[in-house]
Amino acid sequence: MPKPDMSLTVNVDITGQLNGNVLTVSQKSYSQGASIPASTNVVSSDGNIDLTQMSDPGNQYSNQTDITFMLSGTITDNSGNSYTAQFPNDVSQAISLQKQNGGAPTAGEFVPSLQSSTALFLDDANSDGQDYTYCLTVEPNMISADGIPTCPLDPTIVNR
Repeated sequence: MPKPDMSLTVNVDITGQLNGNVLTVSQKSYSQGASIPASTNVVSSDGNIDLTQMSDPGNQYSNQTDITFMLSGTITDNSGNSYTAQFPNDVSQAISLQKQNGGAPTAGEFVPSLQSSTALFLDDANSDGQDYTYCLTVEPNMISADGIPTCPLDPTIVNR
């Protein structure tokens, strides 16, 4: 019987400012939520994820990890209107991944999907021990005739 994947929740909290059609994130913080198996020091405050810190002393889990990014925060415009931060509707715009030394991951190594406008699931199906950069993109929950502005965030993932 195959071993179950590990799982990790990453809480992403942002504060943004919308100036016309330009979105800037003035504050961003990352924190580790629940993990299976229970582990500490996997997510740093700047968003770097070190999957080698996932604790599996009994070797009960595969090296593959299911990562869920939970987004929260507000984006305020120059008129004082506040909008909830969310991911873009198209998952290919919500997250991008790249090997830290250049190049895209092999197809199927990282499979993202949006669970909701504030929850992004990433199936990390590889255990190559390489470092990857990931870039989440956020936007305000608003309707705009000029298009909705986005802003990237970009920490790294260290694979097992």
